[in-house]
Amino acid sequence: MRSPLLTDNDVPSGFRRIGVVVPVYGHSRFAVEAVKSACEQMLATPHVVAVVDDGCPNPETQHALTACRARYPGRVISLRQRNGGLSAARNTGVRTLLGLFPDTDAIFFLDADNRLENYALAAYAAALGAEDGAGWAFPDVHAFGLTPMVDGVDVRETTLADSALRHRRGNISEAGSLVRSEVFRAGVFYDETMKFGLEDWDFWLSAREAGFHGVRVTDPGFLYRVRPESMVAQSRRQTDEIMAGMQRKHSDLFARSAILADEHEEAPRFLMADLETGEIRATSDPLLPGRTLTLREAATLFEKHLSGIHEHDVPPVLVAHHGRAAADMESPQHLRSLFFEALAEPLSGPHILSIRAADHASRFVGDTRRARKDIEAAEALIALIPLNELSRLAFERPKRPGLALVRDVTRVEHWSLPTLEQVPPFQGHVGHKRRIARLSALLRPFTRASQARPLHHASRFYRGPIVKDVRELMADDLCGYAPFKPFPFIARGRERCLVAVAPASLADEALQDAFGRFCERLSRAGLRLSLALDGQTANPAFARAARAADFENILLDPVPAPPPSDFGFMGSDIPVQDPSKHARLMALARGHDALITFGITDFLPFAGEAKGDKIFTILALDDILVERDAVRGRDPVTVTAAYEHAHHVIAAGVKARKALANCGVPSSRLVPTEALAFTIKSRLAR
Repeated sequence: MRSPLLTDNDVPSGFRRIGVVVPVYGHSRFAVEAVKSACEQMLATPHVVAVVDDGCPNPETQHALTACRARYPGRVISLRQRNGGLSAARNTGVRTLLGLFPDTDAIFFLDADNRLENYALAAYAAALGAEDGAGWAFPDVHAFGLTPMVDGVDVRETTLADSALRHRRGNISEAGSLVRSEVFRAGVFYDETMKFGLEDWDFWLSAREAGFHGVRVTDPGFLYRVRPESMVAQSRRQTDEIMAGMQRKHSDLFARSAILADEHEEAPRFLMADLETGEIRATSDPLLPGRTLTLREAATLFEKHLSGIHEHDVPPVLVAHHGRAAADMESPQHLRSLFFEALAEPLSGPHILSIRAADHASRFVGDTRRARKDIEAAEALIALIPLNELSRLAFERPKRPGLALVRDVTRVEHWSLPTLEQVPPFQGHVGHKRRIARLSALLRPFTRASQARPLHHASRFYRGPIVKDVRELMADDLCGYAPFKPFPFIARGRERCLVAVAPASLADEALQDAFGRFCERLSRAGLRLSLALDGQTANPAFARAARAADFENILLDPVPAPPPSDFGFMGSDIPVQDPSKHARLMALARGHDALITFGITDFLPFAGEAKGDKIFTILALDDILVERDAVRGRDPVTVTAAYEHAHHVIAAGVKARKALANCGVPSSRLVPTEALAFTIKSRLAR
């Protein structure tokens, strides 16, 4: 078979020689087919085939390999080693080829029970050579053998493009791939301790950690034999155990910050549409620019998703916003928190946030029957629309889809933000009719796309990770079973700190000054701070805490503070976990790399869980907190001593350190407040 896309003059640029490694253990008849297909490639670039006999005891295998050497003299190198497994055999083949032929620029891995069309290596090399920086070229799998297709072959796609996010939840790169020699020279080889399958998945993850990525070959000519006793079939019985081991091994790749950053790049959660300017961007963080799209491009993306929901991803939530406070991000400290709170409950239908100015931050839920009036009165407006709602509108075909959507609003939230007082009046303010007209203009292309009839290729199957499932599973990994998903904090670098403080710790000017100095010291060190205040945000302490330092995020707390729940310890009342706040506070903590509690806060009982979740936990106890006994009925030193095991570090003043040492807190856990920023940066840099 010859690919119509390639000619005899196609010489892959940059490749002086290509090697093929064929590990063999049994299956002598299949092995002959594999070696024959590798040797008879229509490729102008020189190539050599290394066949590695992994200590196979069957004499038929050795006879078959001898026949292959005789039939293809000078092209086949036959090696034999003590049985070490598939990974060891592949590594032996790679090292032999690179040692004998230093000009080998790429190596292909062909298992003994698979085979290649005669144009395959040229197709792989063309794809790999066309993309600078790609470390390997991977195929769609043309499966034969035990397949359901009438003609005996079906095409199994694992991804339409390389994806680091999908690769964490499933192997999107078949072992039958062409790998640049630079990957091996960077020290990436197969893990020879993995003998139960999925070693190729582990190899690709190692290559990603080394800075490489893959490129898809759309017409690879790679034939994969499906049989019941294959290693892949056996490895599925131990997938969970193997996967857990790979996550521990590749901890940097599975780190929270790396996952959220890749999600933002590859599978963003929001389509942010500005009703004033018409700009649309795909992002997982409302404060990051993301990818800019035209309305036509966004609708086309939605149409592709409908025709292939597994292959094509689209952000699940359309965010239509209007007004300077929403469009121009004039209140950026609060915007992430607004999204966090608005999506705390499952988004079952259209959801409207109306934002106004006030002297404090607060929130209340309004009447959905007044949604149209709220749209008119809001100084800033944010509408959250699940894209599946647009499919429903497509069947109804309303003349004004914006109005139809507003009539079906399931939740209205009113927010008052103090920072809006500093925003000049929005000159482009328009009434609800104009806003609904603009919303209708935004929705029409999406509803038309919903009316398109999906088309599917009869002989192609998508077998790779589905982005929707990947997004949900990753969120579960990051936030446990917390309902606060998606999580809009995209961490860039490991220096984001959540600073929690209680109103009682800001009761007077002296305490406020101490908290301000504490936060300013962290800010000067380059740490990125978020502020979380216990209790109702209407408390005057909110404004005082917000002014204390330059916070990147101000996390609103609309949940009423419950009655205190304590137990006795060394003559003092010790706070315990509040189940009603568990999911929310832990989800907030997981969006940061460090959790710092200034004095006694609602976060204190959750510090142990955060510590176990690989969050750097710090308890800050300033001398003035000890002197003023800021939390009535509780001795801060005793409470700190009770929770010292839940913190990596306790930052305290001179008097506080002495008092804590007298309570039995190890000196190794105590650091001066002045050295805290250095301690955090040193720890997070590891």
